[in-house]
Amino acid sequence: METHDAFVPNCTEKLKARFSGTHNVEQIVARPRSLADFPAAIIPELSKFMPRTAVELMNERRTGTQMWLYLTAKRQPEVDAVGVEEKSNSDRGNL
Repeated sequence: METHDAFVPNCTEKLKARFSGTHNVEQIVARPRSLADFPAAIIPELSKFMPRTAVELMNERRTGTQMWLYLTAKRQPEVDAVGVEEKSNSDRGNL
């Protein structure tokens, strides 16, 4: 989940608090990009002749520090359905 604290202050912490009861929450913080991060095989001329532009494109001119939340559901205990009986295949007859 991409968060934008520069536009909605403290939204990352609010989302972490909201989902922490049902999800494992991992916070990922962007780091400044360098020319070594640029996939030169895709556009080799750009990184060679316009290195600052290549780095600027990767940084996307974002305001503030970019963060993401990676959520995975916590395992919930199995709950039997109330009023539902499991039937074996022999109880079902021919379908």
